[in-house]
Amino acid sequence: MYTDVIKSISQAYCHLFFHCCMGDNSPRRMETAFAAAKFVDGGLNSSIDLNREMEKYKLYKPFVSDETRFLQYLVGIINPVNPLTLYFYCTEIILCDGTMTGKEDLLLKNVAYVLEISTTKQSHAREIVREVKTMEAKWAY
Repeated sequence: MYTDVIKSISQAYCHLFFHCCMGDNSPRRMETAFAAAKFVDGGLNSSIDLNREMEKYKLYKPFVSDETRFLQYLVGIINPVNPLTLYFYCTEIILCDGTMTGKEDLLLKNVAYVLEISTTKQSHAREIVREVKTMEAKWAY
């Protein structure tokens, strides 16, 4: 079970980001690459083996029956000083490819619930991420 696997803050961040990539059971290359970049930017890759953590995630993921409890466990370990920032990172990962499935939308709502993010702040965060993605797409041309 995940409580036996995830013990450190770095692991909790890692598994939360993996869950944002693969929580809907359809990981997309862009989401995974974006999350990996976040790990490197944040220095997580220097303290843990991302490939090993991914394997651990894949092993217990099918047995996560209560997503809210799982997210509460991760957030409890992380104990974020700035919950909105953590929500924003999750939103960025999920929206990095410009699309969101119904399951991903539910995941973001669950993350917001656990982090106690208001619906107004959720909406603002999503809009900012969408605007950034639109701007980045224009820069690519």
